[in-house]
Amino acid sequence: MDSSYDVEKHASAGGGAPSGEVFAWAPRAAGLDGELFVADAVSFADYDVIEQPPDGTFSEIGYLPITGFSLGGEPVEAAGLNDPDGGGWGAYMRIEGSGTTGLSPAGTPASTYDELSFEIVGFNGLATYGFDAEGNVAVEGEINDPVTLLSGSLIDARIDFVPTEGGFTIEGTVSLAVDEVAPRFAAGRLDVLDLTILHPPADYSFTSPTTVRVAATSGTDGAFAAAPPAAPEGPVDWNAIAAHVTRNFEDTGNWFY
Repeated sequence: MDSSYDVEKHASAGGGAPSGEVFAWAPRAAGLDGELFVADAVSFADYDVIEQPPDGTFSEIGYLPITGFSLGGEPVEAAGLNDPDGGGWGAYMRIEGSGTTGLSPAGTPASTYDELSFEIVGFNGLATYGFDAEGNVAVEGEINDPVTLLSGSLIDARIDFVPTEGGFTIEGTVSLAVDEVAPRFAAGRLDVLDLTILHPPADYSFTSPTTVRVAATSGTDGAFAAAPPAAPEGPVDWNAIAAHVTRNFEDTGNWFY
């Protein structure tokens, strides 16, 4: 990344999510009609279908279009993102997961994920998001040259339905491991993607006794984090290490482990 990149010059539109690790994305490196930008947070819309059968499980499929970026709490312009004329690029996160439903310690409904996978797909053109005639979540519009920018899997996730005026507010935290990043697309630590979710009753509806449909233009924010260092497997046997190094020195004349 060019260290002379002018952050202030490019901070002018959209964003405001909690900050994390600073990263640079280069859409053009992935074949997208956008320019390099620097950010530390991502904002998403959210279109989801959640099935909750009576057996205490749930499944979810959703599309979360990226709506903006921010840096240090200030909006960042990502040139060409969601260009209304279709001359730029867009990206969405597709998620698919399942888990169990139950009650929180406070006695309110809660869901815990057992599985959750995601991919962030970039494309040229302009997409619209919503639901098809069968009520399934759908992406439509002019989607050209799609490419997977990032993908990964579940670390930990929990969703609570918190009582509020008019019903329940969906509140959640999701941590996802970033397993793959498109070559040359990103610079910075993108090991973990942490999401915070906040959807008041107006953002979702029950389309059947067991089906929840989320349609929200905001309320999901993401930030990247560096993976924590691996914990040691057990106490270090320094005597064994010293004996091993000594044997190597006697055999080779070099001190190494």
